[in-house]
Amino acid sequence: MKPPPISPWPPLIEFARAPFLVRVRDIVLTILVWALLIYLIVDRLAVAFDFFAWYHSPSAVGIRHSLLYFAYAAIFAMLWLSMWSVIHLRRLLSFKRMTLPMRLQVPEHAAAFDLDPAMVERWRATKISVVQFDAAHRIASVTSVDPLSTSQPAGKS
Repeated sequence: MKPPPISPWPPLIEFARAPFLVRVRDIVLTILVWALLIYLIVDRLAVAFDFFAWYHSPSAVGIRHSLLYFAYAAIFAMLWLSMWSVIHLRRLLSFKRMTLPMRLQVPEHAAAFDLDPAMVERWRATKISVVQFDAAHRIASVTSVDPLSTSQPAGKS
């Protein structure tokens, strides 16, 4: 049997293959975002046009007024991040790094569930195993499946 062709990851959804409503949604949202962007920067564009105009000098008041909101936002973000770091510094520094416990060995793990360690090792070697439990929540059976074969499962253990 021939393996399936490898497709690129992440899968690309081309605009032509997208459903009609998705294309309409994308176009409408794009137009709305561009309109919002233009609305937000139209005053700054006027100031920039005024700045580069040859017939009169730039409006210092307009530039100052445009940049004032940006300066307030930058100062607020700086103060907020500084205060957050001061408040949480003690908590972050007092965090003790936990040492990981020793890795559980297969014989210990098998003994905890009354299983044969050799069987557990065999189950670990399989890629896919179907585990069924009984009413007492113990392992009733394990069926190992070979994903490459087209035949039935390899058998119960």
